[in-house]
Amino acid sequence: MVARNSHIITRDIRVGKNAAEEDTELLFECFVDSRALNEAMDPASNASIVSGRTGSGKSAIIQYLNRKERTSYLSPVDMAMTHISNSDVMRFLNDIGADLNLFFQAIWKHVLLVEYIRLKYRINNEQNSRSWYNSIWERFGGDRGRSRALSYLEKYAGSLWITIDENVKQLTNTYEEQIKGEIGVDISKFASKAGYGVNLSQQHKAEYIARVRRIMNSEQLQDLSKVISLLAEGSASSMETHYILIDHLDERWVDEGIKYKLINSLVEALAKFRPIRNLKIIVALRTDVIERSIQENEDTAFQREKFRDKLIGIEWNYKMLKEMIDKRISVTFRRKYSPQRQVLFDDLFTMKVKGQTAFDYMVDRTLMRPRDLISFTNECLEAADHKSEISPSNVYTAEVKYSQFRYEALLDEWRVPFPQLASITELLRGKSSAFRISDVADHAVDNAALEISTNRKTFTDPVTKSAVAFCENPSPSARNTFKKNLVATLYRVGAVGLKLSASEPTVYSHRDRPIVNPSEISEDTSVRVVKMLHAYLRIDDGARKVKGSHSS
Repeated sequence: MVARNSHIITRDIRVGKNAAEEDTELLFECFVDSRALNEAMDPASNASIVSGRTGSGKSAIIQYLNRKERTSYLSPVDMAMTHISNSDVMRFLNDIGADLNLFFQAIWKHVLLVEYIRLKYRINNEQNSRSWYNSIWERFGGDRGRSRALSYLEKYAGSLWITIDENVKQLTNTYEEQIKGEIGVDISKFASKAGYGVNLSQQHKAEYIARVRRIMNSEQLQDLSKVISLLAEGSASSMETHYILIDHLDERWVDEGIKYKLINSLVEALAKFRPIRNLKIIVALRTDVIERSIQENEDTAFQREKFRDKLIGIEWNYKMLKEMIDKRISVTFRRKYSPQRQVLFDDLFTMKVKGQTAFDYMVDRTLMRPRDLISFTNECLEAADHKSEISPSNVYTAEVKYSQFRYEALLDEWRVPFPQLASITELLRGKSSAFRISDVADHAVDNAALEISTNRKTFTDPVTKSAVAFCENPSPSARNTFKKNLVATLYRVGAVGLKLSASEPTVYSHRDRPIVNPSEISEDTSVRVVKMLHAYLRIDDGARKVKGSHSS
């Protein structure tokens, strides 16, 4: 602790940035250990998908692990996946409804195998690549059971060292030629027409799909599994664990039409690498991306279970968040003033805010994510420019801006799976912090349904589906279904908590249950707007005036 007034807050002081990639200096120096990190590093754990909301620390874990030895980092932007989405053959197959899952799995398995080989055996040129293959041949060449695996590796023996994007292009081109030969038509003639093969007769589509399936189900595709089995020999006795890290799957790395199919195929491919005991593939996936990937599959129950088995959830508590913000404030002020000076959160926030410690007040207005607390703290620092302490009035001023930024971030985070979220959240504006579903006026629900139905951008999310159904066939039952889907979605994205019955506590998606089924919701369900959104949505919490002003 330091004496009061021994430090001055200035506008240039910041305790972090939004993106982990832009915050590497503070990230590594102020890293907080967690169960999620330990599980991700554990080669014996089947969990391999680091899952969390925006700002929860997924990329931070990936960046932290990427500093270790025997680690390879893959970005989908560098993998030339656009080569697939721009392929006339793949677009044609996608348009006629062919199942591309096995093909996409083959792409992922090939890329991950090559990356593992390069990482483990330090292959960085053609000579190393061929030498490694020769060593494998010497070991297994006389084993007839390994012949197909060796034949597959022989095809790529001279190119294991080339870049990932070239590997993707090479493999895609190979399959394109096989598919063209099997279909027996000039696919390029369909490419000049809008919609490619959409206008083909069902009979022709079914015929082409059957022919493609023969290629995808051929023995040649199974060679990848045999290569994995070959490489798994001896991996259990290896003391060194190799990590392949994949991040930024939420960005615009490929056409939206196949993006979620590629993600689903990656998730399925991960399980195939479990026999290689000294390899751990870790994928960072935002919660909303997982939700959309599930929506894209007809069997959502199976799809959700498939993801759940592999998830590594990121959970933060008050103690961890306090440790994180203390470390960041300490490092920031040491750099600003002197290495000997230590300033912690409580040295800056000395006064209570509405009867709470400043830390408790601020954390209550987060979704228990580091990014939320960092953002709120930065706004407080700016509001307290040229002061030595941050007063309650500074916190209130900062909260107005912070709340708006978090609202906008919430919309951006869930824009893809729930494109109508802005219309939904407007139903909360000006309401009490807690209200029953029965308190929401029918005309407000009807107007929301009409707006969503008129401006629909997708048919995959349940809100749009129920809005369209209600508008096409209005009835109290259809209105009730739409209202339940509205509330379930608001809960899913973290905008509200729900008290499902008088005997149950209020639950929140960011700390209790990630999903509440609409069927669990009734007219008596109590809705509580998260405090993070109170200032921006002008929520009346009994202490705050609806217009959003504060008293210090």
